[in-house]
Amino acid sequence: MDRAALISTTTRTTWRNWAGTVEHRDFPFALPESVDAVVTLVQRGLREGLPLRVVGGGHAWSDLTRHPRGVLVSLDRLAGLRGVDVERRQLTVHAGMWPRDLHELLDARGLALSSLGSIPHQSIAGVTATSTRAS
Repeated sequence: MDRAALISTTTRTTWRNWAGTVEHRDFPFALPESVDAVVTLVQRGLREGLPLRVVGGGHAWSDLTRHPRGVLVSLDRLAGLRGVDVERRQLTVHAGMWPRDLHELLDARGLALSSLGSIPHQSIAGVTATSTRAS
């Protein structure tokens, strides 16, 4: 399998989790920049039996990301606003959005979260996946 065709090019060669307890050196790393790129990555991973491990902000303290043939995936470039309904107080954002950036988007529209999670170092996908209270 040609992993280079599957993986987005990046200069990042080392990834560490937030606490510094997990580190990956010279490990395949993907940085998709669109939903279509994520779909393509997942389809090829499924077709070629290549595990994908989304690393997000790396807040997990354990090594849930390592697989001998896996690819680390960061959704950091898949961030931003998808839609807003001010009257219903609803916002739709991409999975790679971080709460610190979300606050700026909300503030610009006269909105705010009613409750803030205590961990700002994770993506919205991580907030959702770990049940961090953020709304």
